[in-house]
Amino acid sequence: MLIVRDIADAIAIEEKLQGMVRRTLARRDGALPEAFMSEMVTLLNDLGANIIRIEDEIKHYITDAI
Repeated sequence: MLIVRDIADAIAIEEKLQGMVRRTLARRDGALPEAFMSEMVTLLNDLGANIIRIEDEIKHYITDAI
């Protein structure tokens, strides 16, 4: 499990990992092992959950401030 507290870092890491997955899938001369790709997808899912959580915290903070 991956937990990130800063939304900018979470988004940056997510974009880098997504790029790695896309480039790996696009290669015609071979790909990474399925287990590795599965771990990458798990990390991306964790990051997505972190981003949603942080965005919800920001929305809640803004709503409370108004």
